Amino acid sequence: MATVWIVTAEHFRIPGIITSVHTSNAGAQIRALELVNQILSDTSSDMKPEPATVENWLAVIDWLEDYHGAGHCYVDVSAHGLEA
Repeated sequence: MATVWIVTAEHFRIPGIITSVHTSNAGAQIRALELVNQILSDTSSDMKPEPATVENWLAVIDWLEDYHGAGHCYVDVSAHGLEA
């Protein structure tokens, strides 16, 4: 069984859901990190965290979800098995 990783995200300022499909978890994590940093860059707050890294992007998206509301700002990575 093959696995794909799906990244879904919502930017607080841009309508719609952002979706991308990746053949590796590493590729999905990189895309998620890019999205988190884009959302963080577009956030105007004097108290926002430093740009996200591979090690802390989940903590940064938690902060963003608290700041903007989880219903309007999130990034998620999920694995999905595909039958051959």
